Amino acid sequence: MKKLLTILLIPFVLFGCKRRNTHIFDHVTRFSDSSFIHIKPELVKGSLDPGIGKHFVDIMQVINENTIAIIDDRKTLSLYDKNLKKIQEFSYENTPGLQLVSPMSIFKTRENEFNIYDLTTDLIYNFIKETSNNSWKLARKQKLPGELSGLVSIAMANDSTMLATSINNINGRLINFTLKPEPKVLKYIGDKIDINGNSPFVTGLVYWSDLAHDSTDVNFVAYHKTDIFEAYNRNGKLIFRMKGPEKFDPLYRTIGKIDKQRYTENKETKSAFVSIVSDSRFVYLLYSGRTNAFSDRHKAQKVYILTKTGKPYKTFELNISTDLNKMIIDKYHEKLYITSFSEETGSLIYSVSTKTL
Repeated sequence: MKKLLTILLIPFVLFGCKRRNTHIFDHVTRFSDSSFIHIKPELVKGSLDPGIGKHFVDIMQVINENTIAIIDDRKTLSLYDKNLKKIQEFSYENTPGLQLVSPMSIFKTRENEFNIYDLTTDLIYNFIKETSNNSWKLARKQKLPGELSGLVSIAMANDSTMLATSINNINGRLINFTLKPEPKVLKYIGDKIDINGNSPFVTGLVYWSDLAHDSTDVNFVAYHKTDIFEAYNRNGKLIFRMKGPEKFDPLYRTIGKIDKQRYTENKETKSAFVSIVSDSRFVYLLYSGRTNAFSDRHKAQKVYILTKTGKPYKTFELNISTDLNKMIIDKYHEKLYITSFSEETGSLIYSVSTKTL
């Protein structure tokens, strides 16, 4: 959960637990760990050069063959090469017009262009690479209208349109939208989630999700607080829906009346799929399975690999005691990058070759 969404840890006896309505996710195929081939790929540990001290990597995205964009918890954007050596840095102090408050997504638009979406301000910052001096610059920023506020995970659908998940949970699982000539919603994909007694915003937080868009126009969605993974075609039709490996529902509470309702968690609230990415062959799910309880901190986290049709393929454990923040795919060099942080080690970036998976 992003830092701006303050999660209150409130004693269990004060408020009743709420779980999802069972009809929200019907037609579910269940899978377990035993459905996968267990492997032990080589996990390479790396670090940023120069490092970012005790700060952690908040968002990371591969832009092109030699550019990786990273935003840390200082709201500083840094560009690194494929060897994780810093190329350029952008911050409030050195970049007029840039003010990242709660950056949520970095998404590539072209080989030498990418955007950053900020949740609090609902601004899209556009960065381009200048061929004259081989450096990057902030080209423009664009305000999104209310119907496009609350975006979480954004991906390009084609040269002119984008797809996104949203915590505002307006009219569907995914929003298909464009930024040109003006930002506007084109259509919604998948059914809207409704829970009796919940405001749309609280429901959006309960079913916080990430998106991976495939080149065949299939949209894969994975949820953070329940271990559900699903796929939709370009017309919004559900292709498949899977639940596993632990098959749990969101555990949360609400405080206040529906017009001023707040979402809260407790020590038993569990994280499911932290990230989802895809390449030409597979879909990769970074799975936590850890609760908010301190005693859960050493539970092994895993990567599940499935085919594009949802068939379980392989899995491997990540025996890393710290929480894993994010997983991204590098299609140029056929790698998975997984970020990790602890006070002792600072930010570390692990990589796994997808060639041998």
